[in-house]
Amino acid sequence: MPSSLYSTALLIKSILYAIFFYRLFLHVLSLIDYIPMDIMRVLACNMKKYCKKRSVLQRQLAEMLDTSASYIGEIEICAKVPSLGMVEKIAQALNIGPFRLFVDDSSGKTTDSYLERLAQQSAKGLQNTSSPPSRTTSAASSHPKR
Repeated sequence: MPSSLYSTALLIKSILYAIFFYRLFLHVLSLIDYIPMDIMRVLACNMKKYCKKRSVLQRQLAEMLDTSASYIGEIEICAKVPSLGMVEKIAQALNIGPFRLFVDDSSGKTTDSYLERLAQQSAKGLQNTSSPPSRTTSAASSHPKR
């Protein structure tokens, strides 16, 4: 009799462990929403989102980009990685800035205005750095007299 009691206790203990680890597993799965998506997944999701927003089908997008609809579909399921040139063409076809294809909106936060401001600032910075800096000091004044 004591051995059957021991085996019953062991069985109950095993069931409790199984329940604990199952609940832990479910908890970990619920946290996955907080893990940022990888870059290809973000690109694919955003491509689908902006196509849907503009009522553009895969076939139509493919025609605009002079490529096949199957290639667009492969990008959307992360089977193919588009070149940066293709990403730029996709953005132009969807009438958005290329950076929008790489913004992870899964957090639900609105980042569009911040990113637009950042893009404008970087564009201004690039315009300002296109000309070499002017020299205001002469070579003689930069060296102290001995």
